[in-house]
Amino acid sequence: MGSRRDTLTLVELLAEKQAAYSARMRQFEEAIQRLYASAKTNRQDQQILARRVRALRKLESMHSRLKDRQFVGEARLLEIKEQRLEVEREYFLAQNREREIRHEAAETEAERMAFSKD
Repeated sequence: MGSRRDTLTLVELLAEKQAAYSARMRQFEEAIQRLYASAKTNRQDQQILARRVRALRKLESMHSRLKDRQFVGEARLLEIKEQRLEVEREYFLAQNREREIRHEAAETEAERMAFSKD
């Protein structure tokens, strides 16, 4: 009777271990998929921000010429310049975030691989 109970306990322990392993692997997969989705959104944001920076640079250039001809005041030119600088800042932050996401994804994939080898 003791041998049968030991066998059942071992089977139960193995089942629990397999369930925990599967759950952890699912967590890794979900984390990686979230990071890939974040990276995709980030790339789209960067494209939009790059277009905004180009548009604001053009607008700033136009207003600079108008200011030189005294059709526009310096205050308006400074407002546009500040907008451009803010969008450039957002763009650079998005680029930095992309690097962070890539690093985090690589780290998570490495953790998953190490966990799967255990």
